[in-house]
Amino acid sequence: MLPLIFALAFPAVALADDPTMRLHFIDVGQGDATLVEFPCGAMLVDTGAEQNEEFDGVAQLESYLEAFFARRTDLDELDLLLITHPHIDHVRGIQAVLDNYQVESIVDNGDHPGSGMTAPYLQAIEDYVAANSGDSTVGRYREVSTDDFGVLGYTIGSKIIDPFRKCGGANPSVRLLWGGVPTDPGWGADNWGNDHFDDENNHSVVTRVVFGDTTALFMGDLEEVAIEAMLAARRKKDLNADIIQVGHHGSYNATTAPLLEAVTPEIAVIASGPHDRQLPWTAWAYGHPRLTTLELLQEHVTGTRPFTQVHAGTSTKTFVEVPVSEAIYNTAWDGTVVFEADLDGNFTTVEPDWSPEDDLRLTGAEVDWDDLPWSTQSDDILEVTFVDVEEGDAILIQLGDLDLLVDGGRSENTTKYLSSAMDSVTGPLEYLFVTHPHFDHYPGATGVLGAKTVEHLITNGETRGPPRDSSNKTSWDDFETAVTTEGLTIETKSPGDVLGLGHGLTLTFLATGGLYPDTSSGKNINNDSLVMMLEYADRKILLPGDIQDEAGAHLVATYCTDMVKNCTELQADVFKVPHHGSAHFDDDFLAATQADWAVLSAAYRKSYGGHYLPRVDSYEALVALGMEVHSTSADGIEDVKLAIGPDGALAWDAPSGPQYYWTKEGGVWRGVDW
Repeated sequence: MLPLIFALAFPAVALADDPTMRLHFIDVGQGDATLVEFPCGAMLVDTGAEQNEEFDGVAQLESYLEAFFARRTDLDELDLLLITHPHIDHVRGIQAVLDNYQVESIVDNGDHPGSGMTAPYLQAIEDYVAANSGDSTVGRYREVSTDDFGVLGYTIGSKIIDPFRKCGGANPSVRLLWGGVPTDPGWGADNWGNDHFDDENNHSVVTRVVFGDTTALFMGDLEEVAIEAMLAARRKKDLNADIIQVGHHGSYNATTAPLLEAVTPEIAVIASGPHDRQLPWTAWAYGHPRLTTLELLQEHVTGTRPFTQVHAGTSTKTFVEVPVSEAIYNTAWDGTVVFEADLDGNFTTVEPDWSPEDDLRLTGAEVDWDDLPWSTQSDDILEVTFVDVEEGDAILIQLGDLDLLVDGGRSENTTKYLSSAMDSVTGPLEYLFVTHPHFDHYPGATGVLGAKTVEHLITNGETRGPPRDSSNKTSWDDFETAVTTEGLTIETKSPGDVLGLGHGLTLTFLATGGLYPDTSSGKNINNDSLVMMLEYADRKILLPGDIQDEAGAHLVATYCTDMVKNCTELQADVFKVPHHGSAHFDDDFLAATQADWAVLSAAYRKSYGGHYLPRVDSYEALVALGMEVHSTSADGIEDVKLAIGPDGALAWDAPSGPQYYWTKEGGVWRGVDW
């Protein structure tokens, strides 16, 4: 058994004459990012990062890499970027890495979703590879599937997978044991009915690094069914490792006794966030690492560490304190953990290249509106104005020289309310979106077409809409006439389409209409609204038009293949409440958004067509889910403004007065200030 040597921490210096390898398990919160340092180069396994109002893992990763390259001045690139699988906690830092460092080789499992939260990060890989296609030494790419392994039992390697050849007296080896699985092996479903084959965790690239007599195994998020298949397909000697990075952040479903018996690890390292950061998508929310996994590791890990008390989850959001003296580490307990190993297999713990100060200013937090650096970084700040057009929608989105408008409100309110907001648009309006043809969403856009140069007009392709009377028909005819006069063609989109708008801003179409036959009430026109997700600086804003309960349930059924509260496609930071706070909402849809903030666009003490919006029921449902609600239904004509900085810092400029809501008591509608 290899000796584990614990030494006093010493200052980080360049690697000594005797070749050594360092494994940097970087604390990025609930996510994976591991830097493997050789005498001649470095590789990065995953770029994941937790990011919320309390913690910015991408900033942590960027700071760590900056400090690493400041120490290793002999290196000027990452030789290998290996992405185990396309989950947000493994890919969120890809763009930051590719923006700041030259990367020689990129390896992943080949699954690059065209839509959803992770799509821009995987697209960044494709863009980088395409941009460097003429350089044979930069941006070489390979996707890995289990079909690549060929003969049963063998690992794979290549110049792309293993760019480390002659390496200062050492010859590191990077070999792969698992990758994307092309065809369903018949793994079945989990306890919630989710198919194991559809779970990206089971397609994780599994990597083994050999440095002399030292070996390390990186499991990605591989789960039990795929672990069993890998054990059956690989030679036992290729699974043995001194250090194992525990899969899936110590989840209950990603570490098995047969795996640990094959690996015989001396050291185990878990990458997760702390147990007490009580926010969605954190270790606290998932219960990571699980007590059952920790107990299994304690039975099989042979090395020791100084005694410590740690926290392990017994279920989601529930933790107990556990004593640990085995060599089990967790970035949640220990921060960034760095091991240095020589060719003989001797390990020493060393100081990280960078550690955050206790008073580190976290980016991505909510800040005061006046604290945003308008004067110096205005081109980098996304401003979203939810214009007060009373009962109606008009959302102006601006970033640098880019201007977008989602809906235009009522025609009678355009001059009073929308035109002043549009005065800030000094150039062309790149995109005008009409979510659906209801009277409180499109007639005001007719005036916009006459006043501004509009480059693209996108609708849900619908022209119907009650009330089916001459005024409504005339209004739509006026709109189409304005479109024709401006020389525009109405464009439509399909679910999954993504607009790359530049400046790091993307818009994903989650629903585009055409699913719901009309009813006498016309509410299915609401259900056929464009539903769009706006993304900038790792912040997401969900814009669902006026959808009601049926369309909300359809979105959940379409995108929430996992549990509703683990639905990455619908998760957002900011949620534009559909249909002006109507009570016709789907509970699961609201819950799936996991939003921290909600915005209502409605009138103050007015009822249009007997709709009585917004409703007290809607407000209470949003608050019960932990959302902070801003509304144009406060006294006076006041917009709700949102700003997002390039680091994800978020600020609001919203009415401070009471918001107005409607409730029905004894068959009579009455309004209340809330």
